Amino acid sequence: MSSSSVISESASTDPRGDGVGGGGGAAAAAGAASSGRAAPSAAPTAAPSAARRALHGPLAAFSAAMGLLTLATLIGLAADDRLLAGAPIWLKPLHFAFSLAVYGATLAWLIPRIRRFPRTAWWAGTMIALSSLAEAVIISVQAWRGTYSHFNQTTPVDTVYMNSMTVAVIVLWTSNLVAAVLVARDGSHSRPLRWAIRLGLALAVVGMALGMLMNPPTPEQQRALDAGLPTLVGAHNVGVADGGAGMPLTNWSTEGGDLRIPHFLGIHALQVLPAAALLLGAAGRRRRGARGPGEADSAGRGSAGRGSMARGSVEQGLVERGSAGRGSAAQGSVARGSVERGSAAHGSAAHGSVARGSVARSSSAPGSAEQGSVARSDVAAEKSVPRLADEAVATRLVIVLGSVWAGLMAVVTWQALRGQALVHPDAATLAATGLILGAGAVAAATSLRTRR
Repeated sequence: MSSSSVISESASTDPRGDGVGGGGGAAAAAGAASSGRAAPSAAPTAAPSAARRALHGPLAAFSAAMGLLTLATLIGLAADDRLLAGAPIWLKPLHFAFSLAVYGATLAWLIPRIRRFPRTAWWAGTMIALSSLAEAVIISVQAWRGTYSHFNQTTPVDTVYMNSMTVAVIVLWTSNLVAAVLVARDGSHSRPLRWAIRLGLALAVVGMALGMLMNPPTPEQQRALDAGLPTLVGAHNVGVADGGAGMPLTNWSTEGGDLRIPHFLGIHALQVLPAAALLLGAAGRRRRGARGPGEADSAGRGSAGRGSMARGSVEQGLVERGSAGRGSAAQGSVARGSVERGSAAHGSAAHGSVARGSVARSSSAPGSAEQGSVARSDVAAEKSVPRLADEAVATRLVIVLGSVWAGLMAVVTWQALRGQALVHPDAATLAATGLILGAGAVAAATSLRTRR
């Protein structure tokens, strides 16, 4: 990415919406509408900027490669019946390929939308793609060789692979930390989505760091190391040896603690929290769009409350444009905050009708008149907007969800370190989980009741 492209992107994008091509375009459109002229087309510089910000190229290519690797490992599961530590040998590469494909696709969309320090963000995304690719290749090669990829220092070749993957993981973690810092300082996106991305990346960095809990040798491994014997160094299970009975699909241990669980929850918070923010935004927009005709936000904002007259909507000695026949006129009527569209036929007149805060879209029959009709006011329209349409409420809900997710990560980490399987929680684990979920429910209910 050249410096000129960064400068042009910065110049063509105004985060506040009041720069060139933003508020200026809106003002021009408003002026054109008030003068009866057609609004000018969008500035031609907007298209290149949007195209340039579509996806991060290296991450998009990496995600596509991981999608292909996912298909390849599925074929391996079907065609190769070898087992390693009691599990199909291609199951671990499948888990990593699919997880990295989803993670890479998320960052491929996110990185180009960071407006502050875009060059640093681009390089952070590129290093994430390269380091993740190195890790996925090593895991797949070791599966093809029929041996362990992680914790394996039993031969010189395996030690080289393990050390190389350790370097890749350190680069991956550091690059994610840089991306998290850049997102935390960036003002792009709506407030709920911005907070969801910040919390998601922060939890992803924590989740990756939790993987380091798997690196210390177990007591048995330490004895082998002391005796100078070749051995694996590190394990993901606690209290039982790696392998053994596991949950379907994930293969998480059902006999002891498993540190892969908090590792997984942390990494994929980056998908869960932004998805929740987008769903909240879609729900708010859908409810706003479901209000009655003429009660859209644009009409509500233009009406300024009860009895207020919207700009350009007072017709004195009203003459119905384009709908009244020759010699027809509306006498003594005032349309406050409304526009009567096609509401009179030949020779008809509307006497004494007042439409407050609404747009009358249906036309009356020839020779008829609407008398004494009053549409719903702006106050009623405002009450019909649900809490989810309020950006402040949606932001609080996202923060609550992120806090609950972090609490659950802490609980499953604590559970795993005590050698307890996820599917066999004790009373203390259940109490801690219930406390977190209960506090989250109370906080969510409070957020919905509180307006600002």
